[in-house]
Amino acid sequence: HPNIVQIYDVGVTAGQEGEHFVVMEHVEGETLRQRLAGGPLPIAELLDLGAQLTDGLAKAHRAGIGHRDLKPANLVVNSDGLLKILDFGLAKVLPAPLGDLDDKETLTRHATQAGMLLGTLEDMSPEQASGRPVDSRTDQFAVGVVLSEMATGRAVFRRETPAQVLAAVIERDPEPLGQQRADTPPALEAGVTRCLQKDPERRFAKTDDLAAELAQLAGRTRGTSRAEPPPIP
Repeated sequence: HPNIVQIYDVGVTAGQEGEHFVVMEHVEGETLRQRLAGGPLPIAELLDLGAQLTDGLAKAHRAGIGHRDLKPANLVVNSDGLLKILDFGLAKVLPAPLGDLDDKETLTRHATQAGMLLGTLEDMSPEQASGRPVDSRTDQFAVGVVLSEMATGRAVFRRETPAQVLAAVIERDPEPLGQQRADTPPALEAGVTRCLQKDPERRFAKTDDLAAELAQLAGRTRGTSRAEPPPIP
């Protein structure tokens, strides 16, 4: 998919201490985190990037692949405005007490176990923060967080400590987007609100439905992008 980083090869280096490696497309551009350092994005740009993000994500979900660590740092935008989703499957398991973690750090370890936290604190879903099972709707919650930050320039659940971040993710409803930014289209506010529902059953039944809504808002055609990925060498 043009909005998902291309993987060309995987393997293990030679020798007794062989390390696993992935060969992937080099993406020129800046992360969405870097772009947001300049403040909120214009609504048209937000909708265009949101449509690309959800179109790629819907493709992954149809293939049975969840990301679990969507955040501005894992999204790159090139000079043509093409968005790429990076770092699929890199979210791991909690390695240390919460007090020792930065709230933007991906929680990592070598194995996944039931009841463990996976993801980045500010961007994880309530079910991730509670250590409950996750599905594709977990990524929808992260999309809501990313869209909100693009609109406001602020992280939705930013707090002073990691423990406070987790409590906010699990218990606090964010202020409606329209109250934070006057030019927010009502349909965008409704979509973000639905993504950020604490109960996954109240989010979109399929990520395709979310992608279709954002594509319509952005005036895009599903499955199209500003550029095609480079050919596999």
